[in-house]
Amino acid sequence: MLAISIKVTKKKAAAALFIIFALLCIAAVILSTLGSGDGDISYSAADTQGCVEFLRQFGWEVDAAPLEEEAVVIPDPLDDVYSEYNEIQKSQGLDLSPYTGKEVRHIRFSVKNYPDGTENVEANLLIYNSKVIAGDICTPSLNGFMHGFDLN
Repeated sequence: MLAISIKVTKKKAAAALFIIFALLCIAAVILSTLGSGDGDISYSAADTQGCVEFLRQFGWEVDAAPLEEEAVVIPDPLDDVYSEYNEIQKSQGLDLSPYTGKEVRHIRFSVKNYPDGTENVEANLLIYNSKVIAGDICTPSLNGFMHGFDLN
């Protein structure tokens, strides 16, 4: 059997604690920078300006004055239209399921910078308790399109 003895002095103990503390600080800084990168999206939208800022996070420039603002109730259970719409939401990390039966605000904005120059493009947001819970970018024309906030 092999026995090793180490004499720990106050100086060595203090140095060891300092090194452990420094490593913990470095780890905290690394973890905080990983969690606060440009990829973080704020879903807060307490007012119209908050909605405009939310859309700006995705690169969309919209008219500050909404085209329309109304109260809507998410059906419980989700009907076919809302179920299909919820698939778009799920693809962008959102989900309407927890909001079935709830009244939400629907706000519609005119998009000014759609990449290919398409006109009459709109941004739709559904807001519950000052938080964006769903939305899309679309054109209401007959052969229009609808997609999530990211153009990709």
